Order: sequence, then structure tokens, then C-alpha cells
Amino acid sequence: MTNKSSDRAYAVASFAVCGLLLWALARHSYSYYTLLRWIVTTMSLVGVARTLSTKAPVWTVTFLGIAILFNPIAPVHFDRATWRPIDIAAAVAFALAGITALYQTVGKTTPS
Repeated sequence: MTNKSSDRAYAVASFAVCGLLLWALARHSYSYYTLLRWIVTTMSLVGVARTLSTKAPVWTVTFLGIAILFNPIAPVHFDRATWRPIDIAAAVAFALAGITALYQTVGKTTPS
């Protein structure tokens, strides 16, 4: 179970990662893509941790797959044309995760 402030923080971070993934569709230096791998992998593992206790294993598998693809330790190498749809799909996953986290904050009330 997560609290309201951690849901908001996760939502903001998810939207930021979504933006970074979409920005990756333009041409950048290799160092940008290396940094992107670290950020996406870290947030994917956070997503795995958040979804492990839920009844939505598809999200756990989705974020685990994203973490494997973007892993900076043992990088997967594709050409630019192959990475484009992967970046877009990952951006959509993080956008949906952010929206879901924000939606969860609506139903939670602060204790009196």
C-alpha cells in the first residue's frame, strides 16, 4: 500500500520519464541515451516494486521487460529505427502508470 504523497511523486517521475523517452526520438549524443538507460531502468524497477503486491501482474511484467531492454549494465543494442517504437511504447507505459498513480491519490483521504 502506498500513500498519497508517494503516489504523486511516482506520477511526476513517471511523466518525466515519459518526456525523456519521447525526447529520445530526436538525435542526441550517446551520453544522453546512456543516462536515459539508467533513468528508465531505475523507474522500471520502481514500477516493478509498486506492482508486485497488486492484482495486475501485467504491469509487473511490462516494467520488468522495460528494465531488461533499457538495462545499462548489459545493454541491448538495436538500430535507431528499432528503438523508436520501443521508446514510444515505454513512454506510453510510463504515462499510463503516472495517470494511474494520480487517479489513486483521488480516492485516498488524509487521516484526521
